[in-house]
Amino acid sequence: MAMVETMKSVARLRLELKPEEQTLLLNGYKNAADPQRKCWFELYKTMSEVKQKMEKTLSEMQQKMEKIRDDQSLIGVALSVYYRDILEVLGETSDPSYPV
Repeated sequence: MAMVETMKSVARLRLELKPEEQTLLLNGYKNAADPQRKCWFELYKTMSEVKQKMEKTLSEMQQKMEKIRDDQSLIGVALSVYYRDILEVLGETSDPSYPV
C-alpha cells in the first residue's frame, strides 16, 4: 500500500507529467490494483458457482416434492376407490336389520 500512497502524493502535486511519466503512474496504479481485482474476480466466480449449485439443488428438491405430491394424490385416489368398493360389497352383503 505504500506504493499507492506514493502514487497518490505524486498525483496530488498537480505537476505537468510527460506522457512517459503518466504511463508509469497509470501502470503503477494498475499493478497495485491488479491483485485485488483478481481476488474479487475469483470470489465472484466462486460465489456464482455456489449460487448455481444451490439453484440446481433447489430445483431438484422442488421436482421431488412435486413427485411426492403426485404420488400422494394417486394413493389417495386408489384408497378412495378401494374403500368405496369395500363399502359397496358390505352394503350388498350385510343384513339390513343389523344396526351398524
